[in-house]
Amino acid sequence: MDRYQIDILKLSSILQLKTAEGQLLSMAPPFVEIYEERVQIISAVGDNDPPPALSLKIPILKDGIHRAWMAKEENIALRCIVVHGALRNNLPYAYPNAWPQVQLCDAKPIHKKYYRRKNPYSYMRPLKALRQAGDTPLAPEWGR
Repeated sequence: MDRYQIDILKLSSILQLKTAEGQLLSMAPPFVEIYEERVQIISAVGDNDPPPALSLKIPILKDGIHRAWMAKEENIALRCIVVHGALRNNLPYAYPNAWPQVQLCDAKPIHKKYYRRKNPYSYMRPLKALRQAGDTPLAPEWGR
């Protein structure tokens, strides 16, 4: 904000900046995907039977956690790209964490997410295209 007078918490489009050295940098607004997850309620002893499996729509922040953390700490609304109706056959690579589970760390934690698959980074949707700078196509992020 101080250097360029651009509020990165309220981006309305993809931002591209050229450094003094000529390098082109870009930043997209944080990216949220609404996906459907099938859940089954497990009853406790003495409870009535729960309903059959349900389909819940869950928002998951796929990109922009550092800006989301800043906005949360400052109690500022954050402008995001929100996608509904993503393909159900490639669910996100991790289940969402709740805000109380998110913390700043000095080193990368051993268990930072609830990974969905044994190969945690399989079936990732390519989001780098949102930050593409220049006319060179980006390499896919699938199966990395």
